[in-house]
Amino acid sequence: MLAIGIFGTIANGLLLYALIAHHAHDVKKRAINLPIINQNILDLSCCLLLVISVCVQINSTYLTGALGYFLCTFFMNETATNSALNGSIINLVALTLERYLKVVHPFWSKKHLKRWMAYAAMVFAWIGGILSAAPDSFIAARLEDGFCIAYLESPEANMISASCHFLLFFLCPLLIFIYCYARIIVVIRRQSGRGTTWRVQLR
Repeated sequence: MLAIGIFGTIANGLLLYALIAHHAHDVKKRAINLPIINQNILDLSCCLLLVISVCVQINSTYLTGALGYFLCTFFMNETATNSALNGSIINLVALTLERYLKVVHPFWSKKHLKRWMAYAAMVFAWIGGILSAAPDSFIAARLEDGFCIAYLESPEANMISASCHFLLFFLCPLLIFIYCYARIIVVIRRQSGRGTTWRVQLR
């Protein structure tokens, strides 16, 4: 986990530098590039927070007081990492839907998609990621004899929480990705076929 976090941090850091450098020279595409940069920042944050969380867990510090509860809630329970990860999934879904609308419904998207919507989606990704992970962690986190323990009061609550997380952050995004990109591929192939036919007719 530590190796994955370090590698992901380095890779996403380099990619973020390249995106920002490209964004600075490409003024006309700012509305398109900003959500992609936001995606990279979320991925970078997730990897960096994973490294911090693993380092805190490896140290096995005796946890007491407010600082101990903070470390338990945010890092021992990987709340910070999960918040960034969930935010990354939300932002990726928004990017997928934006690409789907631009390719499959170009005239509608040109008329109705506004720049403020991209900004709102980026903000929502951060807020949604935090709200999806933090409440459960605050409710479940306990300090017992210097150790961090995370559990909900009933098995039913644990099952409901896990089921909701699986549905919202795995199954639903997966179905959206499959449908949107399948439709995008169909439209691109159709347009490519029309272009080939048009060139043949000209010849």
